[in-house]
Amino acid sequence: MAAIDTMETLFRRVRHERGRQDQIYGIQQHPAGTGPDVEVLPGVQAQVAQEAMQAACTAAFAEGAGTWRHVLLEEVAETVSEPDPAALPDHLLQVAAVALAWLETLQAETPANPSPTPAQQQPQQNTSPGSPALWS
Repeated sequence: MAAIDTMETLFRRVRHERGRQDQIYGIQQHPAGTGPDVEVLPGVQAQVAQEAMQAACTAAFAEGAGTWRHVLLEEVAETVSEPDPAALPDHLLQVAAVALAWLETLQAETPANPSPTPAQQQPQQNTSPGSPALWS
């Protein structure tokens, strides 16, 4: 499959997933919750996590063991630690681009007609009042 066809297929799948999320959870409006002092894990500030993920990514690639996981987690950690709201869109686009690149790799490695993933199947409505908006 040509690269442009692969990307169009992935964009179509992303649009489908966004529609599915909106159908299940409704339109989501949340604060960004970013900044270097935000606690991303109990006792772990975003800046510390970002520095650790950057070091882990750099070390993994230096050892020839770098993975998409390293790259994506480093980008997410960088985004979460960003203190400037004006810079968030660029960081989020980088996260999305890395995720799409990883998907392109996976799609290139899979058979032409794979089985539908759970996200591609019919969504189930979340009918619990006050249920948290957890993304699959």
